[in-house]
Amino acid sequence: MAKSKESREVRDMLARLIATHDYISTTTAKRDVIPYLSIIFKNNPVEAAKIALGMMMSNTMIEYLAGPRAKEIISYMKEMEKKIQTREAKEVKTEAAKGFDTKEKAVEKASQSQKTQKEEKPRKGGGLDRFMAPSNHE
Repeated sequence: MAKSKESREVRDMLARLIATHDYISTTTAKRDVIPYLSIIFKNNPVEAAKIALGMMMSNTMIEYLAGPRAKEIISYMKEMEKKIQTREAKEVKTEAAKGFDTKEKAVEKASQSQKTQKEEKPRKGGGLDRFMAPSNHE
């Protein structure tokens, strides 16, 4: 009984995360998105790691979606985070080399550019659209 309650709580947290990220209801997230995410997480750990990193999923959410492949996905996520940190450090160094007065200003500029990248508008339709390849007629 406690196990199923715990599982429902993780599913509900995941549904809320998806709902806020994709501008859909939690019911739609549970019914339409989570089953597809589960398939992706069980069959494609690299893409699953990208999705989990992009949505800032917790380890328990990843374990819920991936089952026995969760550790593999989490390790891919850690590798990707290291690559991102390395890339950000390089950007800070190049910005500093371009003539910024202090390293702090370069860091601030890099974080501002990262924020503007995160503030992209969602594609029309939300939901499962982000899992589909972009079409040329949008």
